[in-house]
Formats: sequence, structure tokens, C-alpha cells
Amino acid sequence: MPLVDWRLWKAQVKAESAFKPGAVSPVGAMGLAQIMPATFADIGRKAGIKGNPFDPEVNLMAGAY
Repeated sequence: MPLVDWRLWKAQVKAESAFKPGAVSPVGAMGLAQIMPATFADIGRKAGIKGNPFDPEVNLMAGAY
């Protein structure tokens, strides 16, 4: 996982999803970091991050990537 200042990342996640791991935006962004499905798939190919995009650990790693 890239080095990300945890305070900045916490503020971003709060703004994106209000810390709700099952959050889905009106346009389809998913999880804590509000990642779009196509972006999640692309990150999976490039960084090897795979799994359920609603799993907090997977979603946070993908979002930080």
C-alpha cells in the first residue's frame, strides 16, 4: 500500500462515505473510498488488489493506491 498520511486518508474516507463500508453513490461508486467499479478492476490488474470492493481492507488499499 502506498504511503498515505492517515489523517488525510481518514478525512477523505469520512467525506466520501461517512465511514459506511456498504456505501454506494448514485453513480455507482462503492465502499469506504467510493471507488468506481471500472477503476477497481483496473487497480486489481495493475496492483494485484482483488476481492470484494465492500471489504474495508480491500477498499482502503485500492483507494490509497
